[in-house]
Amino acid sequence: MENRLKITLKANESLKNDDFLYAHIESQGELELDGIIDAMLEEGINAEREHIKDIISRFNRKAAKLVLSGCNVNTGLVRMTPKISGPLYKRNWDSSFNSISVSLQSDTELIKAIDEAAVEIQDEHNELTKAKINPSQQTIKEELSQKSLRQASDANLDLSKEVPPCGVAFRRWLQNS
Repeated sequence: MENRLKITLKANESLKNDDFLYAHIESQGELELDGIIDAMLEEGINAEREHIKDIISRFNRKAAKLVLSGCNVNTGLVRMTPKISGPLYKRNWDSSFNSISVSLQSDTELIKAIDEAAVEIQDEHNELTKAKINPSQQTIKEELSQKSLRQASDANLDLSKEVPPCGVAFRRWLQNS
């Protein structure tokens, strides 16, 4: 099965340049553990449902325990790193300021799947285009640098709106003060 994302294009109303559009991913539903196990069983894995579920559950518990013990955990799909946010005032933990989280980064299997993925782009005229993802492609960056669009400027921003986007309003206020 091909990795394929379906996206629709939305106009970027804060810019005058119509070449810059937002991509919105069309959701194909939501899968939880049982749905993933069903997909594995359909592919013909030679194991019982409960056995698969038990192994995955144990794996998840062990990975969570390890990452929250200070280990950087690499599952092959993602790399997990524990993080602490907020300063410790007078060396004390305050749960209203401090929290524990886990940073996730793509790893080998996910990066490989992304490299093999395709995108179906449906524009505002309902025209469908298929595109292959190529993360090392330089053509867009080269085109942008040739057009000197590295920074947003007033010439590219649509300031005609009564209530401009927050960054534009702040910039106007800053320039007028």
